Amino acid sequence: MLVAVLVGLWVFVLAWIVRAYRVLFFDAPLTTAVFVRACERYARAGEVCGERALTEAGGAAWLARVYGAALESRSDPSAGGGGAEELAVDLRDSGERLIRPLRGLASLAAALGMLSAILSLNGVGVPKGGLLALQAGLVQKLSLEQALSCFALGGATSGVALASVTALRRQLARLRNDLDLLLTVVDGAVAHEGRSER
Repeated sequence: MLVAVLVGLWVFVLAWIVRAYRVLFFDAPLTTAVFVRACERYARAGEVCGERALTEAGGAAWLARVYGAALESRSDPSAGGGGAEELAVDLRDSGERLIRPLRGLASLAAALGMLSAILSLNGVGVPKGGLLALQAGLVQKLSLEQALSCFALGGATSGVALASVTALRRQLARLRNDLDLLLTVVDGAVAHEGRSER
């Protein structure tokens, strides 16, 4: 019973990690230097069609979405100019929302592993009656095995979750830097567009 709870937590943590990795490592990133150079080139040339094609080719990547929001706000100034900045903040927050629960799950796994080990050593969840009681030390051996299993599962779950938090935070920091770089390009494109209209 106690081991089953820890296995369930292990599966949940792994599913959450896979989801976070998918979003932050596969859906969100683009090759920043190439994308930003292309954005700058299209913005300087005033090729709105090229800019739109670039954002459509980027799909769900964060840079493409933010640049698409910047294009929308440039083409429709009445909608408000903060679309790109607001979307960038929302994307950063969504990345944090993916990572933050993993720290709590890591703490929960470690605590649950310890608690389950203590309960197992006290004989909770280990059958004591029947033929098991006839063999000397068998009940204690079973409770010790269950305690070690619970402790190992809790520690492993906690370790994997914390290692993932570290890797995900690094990736989120890279994505934030990429978004900041893109926002400076967007600001430069807006300033260049303003100078060319005068």
